Amino acid sequence: MLSADLHPELLPYKHRLTPRFHELRGQLVDFIATVVLPARAEYARQRAGNSHLTAAQPPLLKELQAEARKRGLWNLFLPEVSRISVLEYSPIAEMLGAVPLANLAMNCSAVRFVLVHRACVARCGVGLTAALDAARFGQHGSA
Repeated sequence: MLSADLHPELLPYKHRLTPRFHELRGQLVDFIATVVLPARAEYARQRAGNSHLTAAQPPLLKELQAEARKRGLWNLFLPEVSRISVLEYSPIAEMLGAVPLANLAMNCSAVRFVLVHRACVARCGVGLTAALDAARFGQHGSA
């Protein structure tokens, strides 16, 4: 999966994969191989004994996130950020699913937020942040 070669299951779609996809995929493979995988043991050590869901993330995660931002690998699930199609994001998401720490480091586990945001826009006419602010401050207009 982290090979430079395309996965055989992607070959039928090869003609639909843009140069941007190949560039991004190469950057992702490099980031996972050279930054994330070597950091897994330290992340686990920092997380040990404090694995409750509400516990603060280890300091190492902030470092990984900073590196992902620096490399332009932050929020790739947003098409306007990644500049790739949903078809092209799918194999990237699969790679991130195989390496959960990469998913956290690149803030790509935020897909649920996007879905909730879109649902708020469709239902309320405002985005999630505006709906939450209205609820928090007692403004009941369209939210």
